[in-house]
Amino acid sequence: ATSGAVAMVIGLLIKSNIANFFAGISIMQGYAVQMGQWVKISGFDEGRVEEITKLVTRIRTREGVLLSIPNSVVLGSTIHNYGDPDDVYWTEFTLETVPEPPPEQVMEVLKNAALATDGILHEDPEPVIIFKGQGDSSAIYTVRFAARDYAQKPILTTAVWNNVWLHLEKAGIERARGLVFVSRT
Repeated sequence: ATSGAVAMVIGLLIKSNIANFFAGISIMQGYAVQMGQWVKISGFDEGRVEEITKLVTRIRTREGVLLSIPNSVVLGSTIHNYGDPDDVYWTEFTLETVPEPPPEQVMEVLKNAALATDGILHEDPEPVIIFKGQGDSSAIYTVRFAARDYAQKPILTTAVWNNVWLHLEKAGIERARGLVFVSRT
């Protein structure tokens, strides 16, 4: 009975390591993620894959934190893979202006602001401006743009946002009071 209990305890202790080992083999064969790719594994912050071992996948977040995620968790999770550094990704943010200017005018100003930003793609695909509607006190627009290097996402989003503010100001278009900034990828 004692040897049976000891065997059961040992079996339970190594069960997760065996699962992680076989998951690691699948990951290393290119199943889910590859070194250098930017990923977001459900429940964890996004980051760049730094190392894939037989037991864990290590991801460095934008804040510099190194996450060691068991391979069985990686394999069983939803993975948002932002691809290789040269793959195209989309980013968008929503902003509100005063409702008076015609949407076509505001959309042109917003597109020109996005196009004036170094590092974003100007064609294939080009930036997209979406008029989402108008209320009593604001008009709502979404600015969508594409880039290649996902590592530059925060820098490019800030640069586009700054250009949007400058271009709106030059065009004499006021931003709505209580402006809300929403960013999506």
